[in-house]
Amino acid sequence: MAVTGATNETWTTETVRTVDRLAYWREIVCQTILNVSPESEAQPAFQASIAAHNYGAFKVAQFRSQRHRILRRPQHIRREDEPTYLVSLQVAGQSLIAQDETRFALNPGEIAIMDSRRPFEMRFEAPVQRLIAIIPSTVLEPRIPRLKRARTLKIETSAPYAAMTQQHIRQLVGSDALPGIEAHLLVENLYNLLALSTRSEDAGRPDHEVQLENILAFCRSNLFNPELSPALVARGFGISLRTLHKRFESTGLSFGDWVTERRLESCREALSDPHQIDQNISQIAYRAGFNDLSHFCRLFKRRYGVSASAWRGRRN
Repeated sequence: MAVTGATNETWTTETVRTVDRLAYWREIVCQTILNVSPESEAQPAFQASIAAHNYGAFKVAQFRSQRHRILRRPQHIRREDEPTYLVSLQVAGQSLIAQDETRFALNPGEIAIMDSRRPFEMRFEAPVQRLIAIIPSTVLEPRIPRLKRARTLKIETSAPYAAMTQQHIRQLVGSDALPGIEAHLLVENLYNLLALSTRSEDAGRPDHEVQLENILAFCRSNLFNPELSPALVARGFGISLRTLHKRFESTGLSFGDWVTERRLESCREALSDPHQIDQNISQIAYRAGFNDLSHFCRLFKRRYGVSASAWRGRRN
């Protein structure tokens, strides 16, 4: 991936009419960083700014914003040209991150790596400052193979090389005009430091934890297959059904509950998506792996408190 000298741009909502600020912010974030949907309950008073640096295939930006949340939905992913990872360094405040079954809080000094090919939510309950890097998956995955299994990672401040990784991100964001060769070397160093910072997480990990990650990755990849079952997974991994169910104990859910929860989330996202309004509820349910519409409707209402049709009506 070619890395060039930086082109720099800045934006702020302070120069925009209060009633237009959130829409302006949505447009700028989608245009410069990633196709997402920012939402805020205090829309008229919303304030945020961004300073972005584009190094060709690699992009970094500094965000300052008030309380809001960022959603990346399936329709955003379908429009994406190139698979990327979002690397987020928390500078001030706290980010609450949710992607697939992974949920964690990101505090100052900590770094998250998130897969742009999967829906996610980032919630900011108070003003925050973050440094963001967008990295092509073709660059990062060969250096961090476990991203293919666990597509969301958190780098603690105590991790080896974490401080150096932070420093490189800050350098790339804080430099106004790095020449191409310097930018290339710094970016390459950052890629390698991210790999070193995450490598220790695999070292010494119990085999059953690594195996569970692989099992969950397999289940995510086959989530919409109606034939997905404990027997299918156990056979694929060469383990007994008892061992498979033992692995799932650490998730807090049984195999069946875990699969159902993921499928319900997929249906909920589809029912919230105006671009899928032409798909009826049965099509969405069957596509997600459910094979009984009545059973799906009961599960959906029990999980979200309203029927699938009412959920769709409220959001469209």
